[in-house]
Amino acid sequence: MMSVRSIWIRTVSMASVLALAVGLLPPPGASAATTYHVSATGGSLTGNGTSTPFKTISQCAAVMTGGRYVYH
Repeated sequence: MMSVRSIWIRTVSMASVLALAVGLLPPPGASAATTYHVSATGGSLTGNGTSTPFKTISQCAAVMTGGRYVYH
């Protein structure tokens, strides 16, 4: 039987590989990425995510591409 630590390490490793594969994490050595912000309380439905936060994560997801970051 696997220990909790082994399961945790395996899960995090698999999640990292999957995130790299689908473009959620930039590849090692990638250039600077665009950072988007989301705020349910201070965001705007017309925000651009950089100077004015998006109101919903769906707005952000619609404009994001690989190598981008979102902070909530």
